[in-house]
Amino acid sequence: MFSKKLHHSKVWPRHIVIFRDGVSDSEMLRTAFIELKWIRESWTKMTELDAKELDLDVTYTYIVIQKRHITRFYKPSKKENGENMRSCDRFRYVNVESGTIVDNVVVSPQLFDFYLASQIGAIGTTRPAHYTVVVDEWMLSADQIYEMCYQHCFLYARCRIPVSLPCPVYYAHLVCEKAKEVYKTLCSHILRSKDCQQQAPQLVKSLPLMS
Repeated sequence: MFSKKLHHSKVWPRHIVIFRDGVSDSEMLRTAFIELKWIRESWTKMTELDAKELDLDVTYTYIVIQKRHITRFYKPSKKENGENMRSCDRFRYVNVESGTIVDNVVVSPQLFDFYLASQIGAIGTTRPAHYTVVVDEWMLSADQIYEMCYQHCFLYARCRIPVSLPCPVYYAHLVCEKAKEVYKTLCSHILRSKDCQQQAPQLVKSLPLMS
């Protein structure tokens, strides 16, 4: 990814924000430690020629996003009578607005975590995303992190309204889905071969960078 960026621009980043999806509570710290170690090593190797001249002291922010949970938020409805009541009002609750942040009472007292309902809930009850800031070397304030995460939910090219997760997470899902389909196609061609599990990974490695 950095190689592609540097092909068009010679500007090195000073800070890297990582949105990580699909990590459970028990694996959060371990995954962050291992992945940041690999990223730092790769960054050092890639910038070893320019690091001294440009003073490339990069900082990292590692945020884990969880969407598979049962936590829901809603606002109690003040309307109890009237002909123009919506269906959700008759049940005395309405969805929270896009951009709603919940960062107290129901969050961890030890960790920096919060819930963000970035999408516009038209039907049903909005399911907010649970964000946990594992590492923040950038030393951002809580409000700055809230705003950064919320603004990234407006950048998904396939939707003209804010989505439920930051756009890098959605794009990562698309790339993983594409890689899975490529792998399945390769395996289907060599399915009758006994070396399917050995040949397919080698063929995937030889493919060009997917974009």
